[in-house]
Parts: sequence; structure tokens; C-alpha cells
Amino acid sequence: MGCDKDAPSDTFVGDDYEYVIPSSTCKVQGDSAEPCTVVCRKRFVDHTLVAWIVENMSIAGVAVLAAFVKQSKPFRLPERRSFASVFIHHFSGSMVLIESSIAIQKFLVKKVYAHIPYFSDAGRRQSQQSFRKTFYDWLRCNFVTYIASTSVVTGIMLAEPIQTYKRRLQSKQSFSIIHFLGKLAAVRFISDIVFYCVHRALHTKQLYRLHKRHHEHTATALNTNYHFSCADLLLEGFYPILHGVGALHVINIRMNCLEEDLIASYFQWYEIGSHSGKPVPTVTFFPPLAPLYKWLLGDVDKRNIEFHDQHHFLRNCNYGISQWLDHLLGTARFSPRRSASLEDRPQRRRSNNRRLDDKCSLDDRW
Repeated sequence: MGCDKDAPSDTFVGDDYEYVIPSSTCKVQGDSAEPCTVVCRKRFVDHTLVAWIVENMSIAGVAVLAAFVKQSKPFRLPERRSFASVFIHHFSGSMVLIESSIAIQKFLVKKVYAHIPYFSDAGRRQSQQSFRKTFYDWLRCNFVTYIASTSVVTGIMLAEPIQTYKRRLQSKQSFSIIHFLGKLAAVRFISDIVFYCVHRALHTKQLYRLHKRHHEHTATALNTNYHFSCADLLLEGFYPILHGVGALHVINIRMNCLEEDLIASYFQWYEIGSHSGKPVPTVTFFPPLAPLYKWLLGDVDKRNIEFHDQHHFLRNCNYGISQWLDHLLGTARFSPRRSASLEDRPQRRRSNNRRLDDKCSLDDRW
């Protein structure tokens, strides 16, 4: 059977992607009451090493672009700091870093990994939202959040000792890959804990009104990154990494500007990619070492994006931006979509058994 790129979600079987499609959306068997199966051969870009190169080059490229913009003459930090100069410097860098990350991931989802289907037809439709609606969401929330978050960073920088500020002006910055990986791991660990706590708090009765708008998207696509309230985006997108980086400063572990840009790029890439709506292989938990830990532990990143997509559907579970803390605390869940309008969630098929398994539990899908 040929590959239908609009088929719903995936089950990985050997070197293929296998999709089990409910009869209501089956294009091959017509009016048959039986589900049909579509098998897609993995392509060159699906290979672990290729995806690893694409992901890390994209993230590093975004960080370098943001650093280049911030060091260009209109946005460069002056010798004498002021609120306006520092604000413009960080505002330009933040916008370039985040918007270019979204643009690159959109290219990967739409072009490079177009052969991988969305988790649901609702997600595919969400990805086709008009530019006008997306721009309205961006202007209403993201642009305002850029201003708010940059104001906080600017205030922190103005409160720093003048010697710290002058170090930021140095053109030569040492970089050690080992030290950087240690800092990235520490920020990832701390940020994940903060994100989980904040996100779970936002699902309480008292705070859910701040988060409700984001859950209007019950199926995710990259434009879901623009569908927040301002307070929600600050708490989820800015607050965790601020604590992660700040914690290192508290224990006197310093980072130069390049390291800060790279860490921000790695963290934002994962947060943005969690709304891809399809299992692209370029969203991994710790990208620099992804091939190594996959070789040791198996493809633990396979369900990263599905994990958050399921949160948007099931709502009261999967609170972490990554999976590990939910599995540790027992709040991880996976389930097929159940409503009639979202009937396109796949059912589980055992890799060595051609019969459909209708009895798997919420915690044992795929």
C-alpha cells in the first residue's frame, strides 16, 4: 500500500512508519467498515544522525543569527548603559531567536518532513490557519510578551555591577563544549522542574483562566505557539529559563553571551517544537547528545511531541514540557482521540501481530 501523507498519527514498525486509519477516514478501502493501514518507508532525513545534524545546526544557526543581530551597530550595547539601549539590544535578539526558530521548524514540518502525518486531522487543519489570524494572535500576545520579558531582562542587567556589564562588551569570549554541556544540562533540569510546577499550577481552578486560551487548540500545530494569553506565555515561555539561568548565577557559575544565546535557543527550540503536531525527529530532549543516549536507551525522544499534543487533548496530565518528570510523578498519559470530530486518532497495532488491539490502556498506547 502506498504512503498517504495526510494519514493520522504514527506507530513505528521496524524501518517503516505504520499508520492505522479509522474506517471513517480511510481513503483506500472506501466504505469498508474495517480500518486500513498505510505504511511509509523512512527517508534519508528520518535517520537519527541526519536529524541530529539538522536539529543542532538549526539551533546553533539561530543562536549565531541572534548574536549577530545584537552585535550589529543599531542594536549593540553601548559603553554607557541605559534602559533604552539595553532594551533594544535584548528585544531584537529575542525576536530574532524565537521567530527564526518558528520559521525553521515550520519549514521542517511543512517541507522536509511533509511525509510524516499529523497526529490528527484536527492538527493538520490547525496548521492551515490563515496568516491574518496567526498575525493577530502574535500581535495580541507574543509582541506584548516580548516587551514585558525584555523589560524584566533589562532591569536585571541595569542592576548588575558595572564590571559584569563590561564583560558583556568583550568581543573575545572563551567557549568550552564540556563546560557548555554541563551548563545546558543544569538549565534543562531546573527549567523542566519550574515549568512543571508553573504549568500544573495553571491547571488549578484559581489560575486556569490565564491558561484557558492556550487550550482552545485541542490539537497542536506550530501556530499554537502564538495562541496564549500574555501572562501565560510569560509564565511558561520565559519564567522557567529565567530561573534556570538565574540559578547558575546564584551559585556563581557564569555564562558568556554566546552560551546564553545557545542555551536560550536550545530551550526555545524544544518548547516551540512541542507544538509541531507531528512526530518530526528534530525535537529531542538534549540535542547535543541525542544519538548517544538513543543508542544506550532506545528512541526515548520518539513521543516528545505527541506527549504535549496529548496534553492539549486530555488536559489534566502531561504537565511537563519534557516527559521525565511526569513519568516520575505519575502524571503521564497517552490516549487516542475519542470525540466524533477528532475520530482520526490511530488505534494501537502490535508490531508482530496484524490484528488490531482495542484493549490497550491509557498508559500503554503504542
